[in-house]
Amino acid sequence: IRERFLGKIVQNGQKISAMIDRLALTTKFENGDFSIQNSEFDMGKLTQEVVQTFREKHAGRTIVYDMVEQRIAADKTMMEIVLTNLIDNALKYSQEALHVSIENHVLHVKDSGEGIKPEDIEKVTHKFFRSNTHSWDNSMGLGLALVSYILKLHNTTLDIQSTLGEGSDFSFKLP
Repeated sequence: IRERFLGKIVQNGQKISAMIDRLALTTKFENGDFSIQNSEFDMGKLTQEVVQTFREKHAGRTIVYDMVEQRIAADKTMMEIVLTNLIDNALKYSQEALHVSIENHVLHVKDSGEGIKPEDIEKVTHKFFRSNTHSWDNSMGLGLALVSYILKLHNTTLDIQSTLGEGSDFSFKLP
């Protein structure tokens, strides 16, 4: 019993630490205290690695990925944060298969989940915005705000197409 509770304490401590890190990173972006470190890499391979991590973590879920080589010049660590947040959100808000693809130099993360209310589409990228759908989720509403900040630093933007009850497509043109 002690080991189980200690494990929960460690796990919750890690969650809190991750939330604080995200908040600090968001603050750095807002204050302009962050500069990107561009390098050339294969976005297709990075996407495949992130997808594989989620497949291992969520073994019961289906994540379909269409692999294509796509060389870009960007901050690889920041692009990994973007991918992680988009896939994590899709997993939270959909029980169906996710589809991650790169088509015509645009990366898409599509789900068949609950979708987003039209009046909330612009709000989801605002810091601390959370839909009331998942009150059990202990996020702080920073994920899509981080994604927007990172993409802005790379001179691109997040495009959200969503139909309530049918799902969403989060995409961005690769830098």
